[in-house]
Amino acid sequence: MTSSGTPTTPGRRPGTTYFSPAVRIARLDKLSVGREQGALLPDDVLYDVTHVAVSRVNSGPSQYTITLNNMYLSTATDRAGAERRDTGTQPRESAATRELLVKGRPAWPRFKYNDFHHLAFGQRLRIDMRYWPEQSSDPEQPGPTGGGWTPMVAGPITDMKFGFGAQGAELTVSGQDDLRMLQDRPEKRIEMDRATELTTVRRVLECAQFPLQTIARPLVDYPDFVTDDAQGIQEALQAGQTYLNYLEKLGERFDFEVFLEFADLNDPDKGLEFHFEPYRARKSPLGAGRETFTLHRERTLVAFSPTIKVWDQYSSVRVRGRHRDPRIPEEVTGDATDAVIADELHRDPALDPELHSGPAVRARFFPKRDNPQNLPNETNLDPVRAQWRAQVEIRRKARELFSIDGETIGLPRLRPGQHVEIRGMRPPFDGFYYVTNTTHSFGAEGFRTRFSASRPGMPLPNDNGRFDERAT
Repeated sequence: MTSSGTPTTPGRRPGTTYFSPAVRIARLDKLSVGREQGALLPDDVLYDVTHVAVSRVNSGPSQYTITLNNMYLSTATDRAGAERRDTGTQPRESAATRELLVKGRPAWPRFKYNDFHHLAFGQRLRIDMRYWPEQSSDPEQPGPTGGGWTPMVAGPITDMKFGFGAQGAELTVSGQDDLRMLQDRPEKRIEMDRATELTTVRRVLECAQFPLQTIARPLVDYPDFVTDDAQGIQEALQAGQTYLNYLEKLGERFDFEVFLEFADLNDPDKGLEFHFEPYRARKSPLGAGRETFTLHRERTLVAFSPTIKVWDQYSSVRVRGRHRDPRIPEEVTGDATDAVIADELHRDPALDPELHSGPAVRARFFPKRDNPQNLPNETNLDPVRAQWRAQVEIRRKARELFSIDGETIGLPRLRPGQHVEIRGMRPPFDGFYYVTNTTHSFGAEGFRTRFSASRPGMPLPNDNGRFDERAT
């Protein structure tokens, strides 16, 4: 079964062959900068894993769940013998159980993880996924390095759910990625003292004592006002507000994404990077260095559910508010039209007809019925930020125009922040969509990846009610 990998040239999405899926789980030490060499859980623990799900989002913390059999699969005698041989591979028995085993008496109940020895709250885990074997059938696209494992998520265990019943016992472990460390709340208000947004983020990370204080290089360039200290704004982190909540609100205001990602998907041990960067949908999926998966109907696209919402689209946006400098007592305004959405309307000219923005689609189906949006009483503005805020609002609403939910074979490298290419559905459904959410599940049903994605535009039918269909 094939799906596309990283384009080597614009417009080319070569295939990669996948075979049997595999998953592994490693313990990690405290979050640190640089390489993190994980220690794999013992084999007999990994053999207990019955289901793994990793949910990633384009902005915010990712989550995971691991379900394990919680019954010993070996007999008491076998375990006692293994301990006498000191193999180090068997789960720890309690002192009372050891005494029973030595005396030849049965130990009951035979629950394996109830004592939190192998899995405990706050323990950091990393989940990796891959296929066997890891070698492409395309000689021009060899398999990745690092054993082919793709790191999916890393972070502490936060919850455990135990189940005991007629079918046996199981444990479901849940956790979040290491953004969880930013969920602490300062006791006092923290002033940011006229700093730019990027400087403010660095100060928040420092106040939170977050180990990853270097912000990774963005995929889309920062707007100038974000990095120019001469254009700083007066912000404050409120007492009782989490550091992460503050960063997410700051990012939402200016259409930035806040997330953690592995420094190298080909090397799980290379560590994590912190990202605070402009919305990545603006980067072309056909550009160099972009990884885009092509999913075909009846081949790799298992399920596909699109939704189109036209009526709520804004025809224009105006933002009004006070100037960021209290010495300038004047109103600041910013305006935006659908022209700014053009850099998110990606298409392959050889395959896709022209795309029209969400506002243009509304104007086509609801002519002469404008839907302007006005946002009054905005704070911390200047002419540049007001203009940017207006653009953010019309972009955000346009992204609601065309959303899709889909399911495909397990693709561990398909993640939020990328584009997915849909083929075989014909207009208006074919084309590129920006992925905002993925859930990778590994269990009895096999390896599956469910995803959500969106596009702020679509092709329009001609006067005869037909779409421009090109070669597919």
